[in-house]
Amino acid sequence: MPIPPLTPDTILQTQDALVRVMRLGPRESSPQHFHTEITDTMVGLTGTIVVTMHAVTTSDAIAASDDQPVPPMPKERATEAAVSLAPGERHTVPPFTSHSVSNPGDEPVEYLLIQGVGKYDFILTV
Repeated sequence: MPIPPLTPDTILQTQDALVRVMRLGPRESSPQHFHTEITDTMVGLTGTIVVTMHAVTTSDAIAASDDQPVPPMPKERATEAAVSLAPGERHTVPPFTSHSVSNPGDEPVEYLLIQGVGKYDFILTV
């Protein structure tokens, strides 16, 4: 899968790393997904974001761009947990961990997304 397109909020983009400012509107969230190689690190910039790790099984995964089989998700990472991040706080989500980022509040929020190191993929989970 190709790396995400450049946006005005992109700070750094290489073949195996991406850093950009992400924005979520009130009560908005990212799709639930995981990556097979890269680690996501989120750093709160404004407001409060919630990073939720979702319990899923391999059969719940949908390949985003092709029909390649999805590697099994390690059982020790298949638990559900949520972490709230205020400005300056950070949380790291390792590969094969289904997650989403949400804004539970009534005001827009921003967070720094640091992705790497490795090949970018985005696998939706349901």
